[in-house]
Amino acid sequence: AHDKNGGAGALNNIGLVYLFLSDNEKAIEYFKRALPLFQETSNKYLIAKVLTNIGFAYVRLKEWQKALEYLDQARPLGKEISDRSTQAYSLTVTGIAYAGEGQKQKALETLNESLPIGREAGSPMVEAFTLDQIGAVYNDLGQSAKAQDFLKQALPLAVDVGSPLLQ
Repeated sequence: AHDKNGGAGALNNIGLVYLFLSDNEKAIEYFKRALPLFQETSNKYLIAKVLTNIGFAYVRLKEWQKALEYLDQARPLGKEISDRSTQAYSLTVTGIAYAGEGQKQKALETLNESLPIGREAGSPMVEAFTLDQIGAVYNDLGQSAKAQDFLKQALPLAVDVGSPLLQ
């Protein structure tokens, strides 16, 4: 099991590098190679992470339905293993997918569900990401004052953690 986790972990990390480089197709390729190896080891934490990574890559490609297919598998695992950071990240990415599909209210509900979980997890990166996305949805809805409130909360957190997503 350890060898499979190591190999799958390496594939997942390569996928993260491609994600960072915005080569989303290549990232998905590596994440999808890691997924069955993680599934063989029954490591729910790592399965939830890679499913969320695949979902995020599809979000970046604006393939909302494909993103939701993977995120719908990741979210229950995050709850089951009680990893609050993974749970919050999955919810935030799901909110982005709903927003992309035009389901703005559902996006806000999901993002607002994520926010306290991310805070509880003590993950300023996830919290900043979520605040930024809530702001983006309010901006899309033409509620610029509300959008600014959330973006102003996100900025210092993003700066503190050196987030490449928000700076």
